[in-house]
Amino acid sequence: MCMKIRKCCFWIFIWVLSNSVISCSQQNETEQGGEAESCPVGPEPSVAEEVDTLNIIIETSGSMAGFMPSRGGEQTDFQMIVDNILANAESLEGNAIPNIRYWSAREKMYKEVYSRFSQMLRRGLRNPGSSSPIPQMLKNVSESFTGPDQVSIFISDFIYSPPDSRDRDFIANDIRRAISRVRQENFVVSVFASQSDFAGTFYPAERSSKPIRNCCSTAIPYYIWVMGPEEKVRLINREVIKDNYMEQVHFGFSPLSPAFMIIPGSGRSGDWYPADREGKVVRLDNAGDIREGGVMYTVGINLENLPGHVAKTEYLEDNFRLRVVNGEAAISRIYDRTQFLNQENINNKDRRLTECFSHYVTVSVTEVFDRNKNMEVNLVLGNELPGWIEAYTTEADSRIEEEGARTFSLNAVMEGAWRATGSQKGEFFNLNTTVDLSR
Repeated sequence: MCMKIRKCCFWIFIWVLSNSVISCSQQNETEQGGEAESCPVGPEPSVAEEVDTLNIIIETSGSMAGFMPSRGGEQTDFQMIVDNILANAESLEGNAIPNIRYWSAREKMYKEVYSRFSQMLRRGLRNPGSSSPIPQMLKNVSESFTGPDQVSIFISDFIYSPPDSRDRDFIANDIRRAISRVRQENFVVSVFASQSDFAGTFYPAERSSKPIRNCCSTAIPYYIWVMGPEEKVRLINREVIKDNYMEQVHFGFSPLSPAFMIIPGSGRSGDWYPADREGKVVRLDNAGDIREGGVMYTVGINLENLPGHVAKTEYLEDNFRLRVVNGEAAISRIYDRTQFLNQENINNKDRRLTECFSHYVTVSVTEVFDRNKNMEVNLVLGNELPGWIEAYTTEADSRIEEEGARTFSLNAVMEGAWRATGSQKGEFFNLNTTVDLSR
């Protein structure tokens, strides 16, 4: 009997010991970075599951013929990319997109059967028509082809010059008036820009300039505008437009404050440590250690759910700024994920944490005013038009072969879309971090 009791006690001891080892192991894993491996959660944008009707509209006036030349040989980039967009839409037809309708835009809208539309795109625009001014075409698209259950894709070179040259200063208002329904219905507008080889006649916006025959040795810009309810436009952007376009800008979308966190062990300098689980506060061991470049920390930010143009490093570099209370600080560097991993010494405990963020902003604390108070360092992203719009703008497109891929008064056209959607310049988001000086 005693032997049995001893044997039972032995196995109970082994069971307790093994559980203690497992518990300690789990606790040790948590202490070594379990908290850091948990990604902070940001808001998820709403994406529709279905768009009842997608209207795909291509301007087919004479100015577009060079993108769809009827000559034999290789296809233009325009033809290849737009055909790929058609294929993306067709793959969803009957499911996420029950109805797809095809239209050509000239002096008015013409409904096209798919076979004719596809043939025009692939074999060339043989019979281009006269065109309506861009504001008139946009008005038609926004009022007749965009609605609660409809999204429109409008493809054009967006060359617009008012008939009277004195009206050029009113281009932004012309566009604003043309798509005023967008704001009334709380719709959004996404604009995607690209460039294509071009074989045909180029018609400058300047009416005093002659058409340029056999143009062009340089690429010519063209644009896709997507209009409709926000969650439905998100679906079309994600599943139909995808990543086909070099540049983009989005108007009227709901602002989203991204998930962010101070990276505890990487992209840093100075004697500090994280003071909270959320990764919003750093605590200095000695406030007297602050000197120029002496204290530095990096904030990881996830911009993947924000409009595409915001997630461009160039946009962040142009529009990020700091708002500092009780001290001075500066942004030392902005990285995307790849740059951060390649250019910084990444602490092993941070490896999994770096997967949480798309971008990283390094903040250098250079001065504290009152050592008895904390410093508040807010990372503010300004809401501005992206820089590519100015780079794509010219006021003299009659010399396009010398100037390169630019569009007449594009900045004014985009300003009009900005105003039409009720977008306001100011802050896109404001992220608060704290430097704790209590020690």
